[in-house]
Amino acid sequence: MTYDVVALVQGTPDPRATVAAMVAAGPDLRVRHAADGAILQLCEPSGPPLVSIEVPLFMQVPGEVERLLGAEVSRHVPVPVYWVEARAATEAADAGPIAGRFAEEMVRLLGGRVWREPGDGDPPALPSADPPGTDAADFPGVDLVTERAAVVVQSRPTVPLTAWLADALRRCGESQRALQLLTPSNTRLTLPLRLMLAAQNGRWVVGDGTADGHYDGLTGVPLTWDGAAFAIPRDTERPGGLADLFTRRPVPVGDQLICTLRTLHPAANDTKLGRAVELLCGTLTGAPPGGWGTAEPAAQPWNRDEVTARCRDRAPYPTWLVVVGGLGPRCAVGTMFVSRTPKGVEEAITLVVGERSGADPDGSLFDPDRLADVAERLVTEGAADSLYFQRTEGGPGVTAVPHWTGLPGPVGMALGTGSVREVGLTYAMSPPDVPARRIGDDSGSAVWYDLGDGTTPDSRARMERLTLHLSGGSAN
Repeated sequence: MTYDVVALVQGTPDPRATVAAMVAAGPDLRVRHAADGAILQLCEPSGPPLVSIEVPLFMQVPGEVERLLGAEVSRHVPVPVYWVEARAATEAADAGPIAGRFAEEMVRLLGGRVWREPGDGDPPALPSADPPGTDAADFPGVDLVTERAAVVVQSRPTVPLTAWLADALRRCGESQRALQLLTPSNTRLTLPLRLMLAAQNGRWVVGDGTADGHYDGLTGVPLTWDGAAFAIPRDTERPGGLADLFTRRPVPVGDQLICTLRTLHPAANDTKLGRAVELLCGTLTGAPPGGWGTAEPAAQPWNRDEVTARCRDRAPYPTWLVVVGGLGPRCAVGTMFVSRTPKGVEEAITLVVGERSGADPDGSLFDPDRLADVAERLVTEGAADSLYFQRTEGGPGVTAVPHWTGLPGPVGMALGTGSVREVGLTYAMSPPDVPARRIGDDSGSAVWYDLGDGTTPDSRARMERLTLHLSGGSAN
């Protein structure tokens, strides 16, 4: 079975401590480097890798340990702390104990706590490839590689977009393979991982507890293993049908607010990124973002200067980042995609805000007047060229569950001054049967559209009318 273990250590995991922990894990194991040195692998003297160990991550963001590993372990390990993740090979029976010994020795030497996957569920079995899978040496941490897919088995309760999973997605893109994440039905995905799987043509494969039953965790479509990848069966008896387990809801879900925003900055030396995320987090959760990173956990405290420097260093290549926030009754998780365009530097942001279990915050998260005020502040400060709010349901901690939670419902939308200028203010203010009002300051005009509470057919009907109206707009 798959086995992930995380050593949360308080002391610095220097080379001496790391070597001692690897010796404790297995004195006869050899060590090899992978992923351009970002991963160490413990291997049998003449065999494949047994355990893949990530480079230690210095965690400085409060709430990240709880979000990804649970409240129990976070109570015993305050930040800052080093996060050292080890992944045992799925098919090797002795790989799990080796990973456990490594983590335990790290904690014995440096203090802290070991997190292990809870043993309350059986992970789906790894399929066999026909023809046999190719050498997975170029895919550290991946359980099976075929000509068409790279399969990763995970059974932890919440699966984040770890550095090794992000590396696997990148390598799949380069080799024109699909990453397929195989989990049991009680597993949840974080928002960054769900978005990245969808963007990279990956697939969330969920085992339904039977020997051969699988379905897509995001769409519910039944899947079968064809020898090289999980795919929709051609001879399905229920074309267009959904898996039975997907249509059930055995886990609690809550309402979430999806914020989708785009803004364009001049490609100038004094351009600073991240203001839109600050405003969204601050107004919707009561606090600015807590941290950011290139994968999960988001280890670095929020700092706009550092975010801007990271994106500038990578230019002209795009930069994708994780953003987290909210330690009170509301939490927020999102992504930033920063890219150069002919017009300047574009920020594309997806931020999802949810209310923690048992929380009773002041005011409704979906109050249209409050959201209109948020939109007005964003466009007034030049932090948004377009903004769209939707309401949906999801798992605790802004996660995705492999069950039907309904389609997102429109709540509100704002057009910034640039977009309004393109279609004309008069036209932008006159969509049929859609409440619209002018927002912003005297320096430019923006428009807010009230689309409803996101739970009724009228919300979608308003959005359809608005989309048709704006697509036919012309300057006047």
